[in-house]
Amino acid sequence: SCGVILYFLFCGELPFKDEEATKKGQYKVSGPLWDKADSHMLTFLSMLLCKRSGLRYSARRALRDDWLRLRSASRSFSTKDSKRKGLLEDLRSFRALNKFKRAVICTAVSMLPEQEIAESRNIFMSLDADGDGMVSAQDLKKAGSLAVGFEDQVLSSRQVRQACGVTDKFESFVSTRAFGYTEFLAATIDPDVYLDNKVLQATFSCFDRDADGDISLSELSNGHLLGALSMEELHEIMAWCDLDGNMQIDFPEFEAMMRSA
Repeated sequence: SCGVILYFLFCGELPFKDEEATKKGQYKVSGPLWDKADSHMLTFLSMLLCKRSGLRYSARRALRDDWLRLRSASRSFSTKDSKRKGLLEDLRSFRALNKFKRAVICTAVSMLPEQEIAESRNIFMSLDADGDGMVSAQDLKKAGSLAVGFEDQVLSSRQVRQACGVTDKFESFVSTRAFGYTEFLAATIDPDVYLDNKVLQATFSCFDRDADGDISLSELSNGHLLGALSMEELHEIMAWCDLDGNMQIDFPEFEAMMRSA
């Protein structure tokens, strides 16, 4: 049925002209209109209209088809706010943040309701072509320029490496540099969502484990949300956030850090 609908939407006609053609599974994809059709769309259509039920796409398999996924990703980004710079720039900007701010945003995003993350989640699912729960450089490259906010420009390997935080052109992109689900959401969601005061308060509480109103050096170092950090990294975070120099991060300092460029 989905194949029939897709065929009709594309050319304005039904694929099967009569009962005999329906039984034989015969339909035409020739003519000026079909000559301009995307080859990936034609493959997708043929799998939907395949006569043999064992080879025909199931609904689950159809939803994972590359053509449908990339169309979904392109559509999602074409409807984004015009202020957004595109997916690659979002990812590059996120990876350029220090480890503490990235961890804070990831923590905030993990607490957001479904309606707030739906758009970014759908984009992630569209790009995660192999379903491994990660968006890699290969996934981004495969998605093409339109899907990631570069309109009709050629998407270069260098642009993909930069977005994923790989600066050495000879450095291979390994799985540890791919974007996991939460990190991808954190990088692509509208900052206004996690900068809401209530969300910031809840996120601050996750780091202020003893609920005394301050995030201490020991709370930063326990590895619960930040992982293992060197003493130098811990002091860099404290120096960056601790505006009054008391070696504690209170909520106003935390909020100022989150709202800073």
